[in-house]
Amino acid sequence: MGDRKIRNWFFFSLFAFAFLYSNLLRISGVVILPPLAESLGISASMVGFLSSLFFYTYGVSFVFWGIVADRWGAFRTCGLSLIIAATASAILAHAETPVTIGIGRAFSGFGLSSAGYLCNALYSPDIHQG
Repeated sequence: MGDRKIRNWFFFSLFAFAFLYSNLLRISGVVILPPLAESLGISASMVGFLSSLFFYTYGVSFVFWGIVADRWGAFRTCGLSLIIAATASAILAHAETPVTIGIGRAFSGFGLSSAGYLCNALYSPDIHQG
């Protein structure tokens, strides 16, 4: 029983970190995109659109992740969503065009939208039982 509790806390911490990372990515567009836009020569409206792609996919994907969690379970769904988020972060790290920035921001929102609520659904019963 002790090993299970350690494992639960480890994965809870991992998913809680993913939720905090999603909060960081929500605001990172405000900080990172303006200097990047200047170096790429894109307009302010394009910067706003690229920032908003995270929020569009973040909001729309809640329904998708809810359906997937019902079929696969919260643990597998969190794993899949974090793999998508990690891939999106790699895309963002190597982005050199507005299209790749947009793809990275969109997939970041899609992958990280499940981090908060699935983490709670997955572990809150185990943590409260002791």
